[in-house]
Amino acid sequence: MKWFIPKFNKFLSFLKNNISMQLVLIATIISAPIPAQAKVIINGVSYTVTYLLGDSLTDGQFTYGQEHLGGYRGVLYEELKKMENPLFVGTTRANSLPLFPMPAAEYSYHDGHPGFRLDQLQVNLPFWSNNLLSLNEMKVAPENVDRVLVMGGTNDIFQGADAAVAFGRFFSLIYGPGLNNEFPANPKGLLTTFPNAKIFVATIPPLYVFPGGLVKLGEPEVVTEYNAAIRANIQQVKTNNPAIGNRIELVDQYNALLPTNAFNPYITGSIIPVGDGIHPNSIMVNFGYTTMAETWVNAIVKAY
Repeated sequence: MKWFIPKFNKFLSFLKNNISMQLVLIATIISAPIPAQAKVIINGVSYTVTYLLGDSLTDGQFTYGQEHLGGYRGVLYEELKKMENPLFVGTTRANSLPLFPMPAAEYSYHDGHPGFRLDQLQVNLPFWSNNLLSLNEMKVAPENVDRVLVMGGTNDIFQGADAAVAFGRFFSLIYGPGLNNEFPANPKGLLTTFPNAKIFVATIPPLYVFPGGLVKLGEPEVVTEYNAAIRANIQQVKTNNPAIGNRIELVDQYNALLPTNAFNPYITGSIIPVGDGIHPNSIMVNFGYTTMAETWVNAIVKAY
């Protein structure tokens, strides 16, 4: 599979030419108005339920074989506590406190699965969404999820997918099988799986590692192209189908994590990337994951 698509303009033309098809597909798959927030009440406390979905960036890894407990999730939880009673749900407590066998806390669960591509998230979504756990291992139904925070595509690109392939998988995960009908066994995307939730879709951070472990200061061009396709799609849906577009929000993690000074998530005053070039490192008190958390929060506040 080609690492770069030949011309970015050609890819954007592909999106433009297919927007009518996309919107028809979305309209036929999803026909829900903007929902009121669902609430889960546990021990008399009304919670706002957030489902975190993604890969090792959601799990919280920052270098191979090392983990910072919680990654961005711990900071996100503390920031959300200032405006609501947050409850994170998912099927794994990996890289979270408290660890087993202690009872789960409000922030323990998520579905950040290291190494997973978008198609793997799609295939597992039916099982995960019907087995969401939360505080004290209480089960939460997908219709009671208020928001979904999803970030994926890094592993697709790292494993050789070009922007068009990665975007096709992204489209299927959000809207259900559409551009490539790659997952006929799962006709639902996030919008229909979580009918009462806003879907916060993140662009992926800069990538500084090529397949095979070759490190280069800069990034594969395909990351920029993939992120541009996500931005274009969400803008088009918001413009042409507000009923669906009002349930989708863009979260620009890419621009938030661009290296702009000596104290940034990836490089520290030199031309040599630190960490592994994929995950935010632990320099400056885990600055990269803190930036991720703040970017999520800013998007959530703006959306409501």
